[in-house]
Amino acid sequence: MPTKLINTKSPRKSNTNNADQEYYNLYYSADDNCVFTPSSKAMAGALDADTVFKIVTNQLTNDVLFTTTKAYKKGNKTFTNFNVKVMPTAGEHKDKYVSAGFINYYANSLTEASSEVERTEAIKHLREELSTLTPEQVSKHITTDDATQIVSVL
Repeated sequence: MPTKLINTKSPRKSNTNNADQEYYNLYYSADDNCVFTPSSKAMAGALDADTVFKIVTNQLTNDVLFTTTKAYKKGNKTFTNFNVKVMPTAGEHKDKYVSAGFINYYANSLTEASSEVERTEAIKHLREELSTLTPEQVSKHITTDDATQIVSVL
């Protein structure tokens, strides 16, 4: 019987390596931080720490909208993240909100049963926290490619 050298099954999503996922750490206080994750590889390629800073602190000339995502359970905890959308002022998506990314790991008490008022309050609190950021408090997570490049020039 011949031996298979190639696995024809595609890998399960849970088996993918997240080490190469681009994201930005947002250190909004001495003890707290959250993460901004671009919504797609295309968006990740277009962003840098300065642009992420301007988006999350609402320092763009464009409109920035924060919404909550659907609550999900992991273990015994419930998590709710935030979708960050921007409105381009020109081009194909002019005057339409486009997802720029997500705020993840921001501590909040939202659940699937949270009211619209509670969601609005959580967004208001998040925006207040992020408004205190300085550009130095936004840093890009180093991916495998970034680390390889750094080590190659040592």
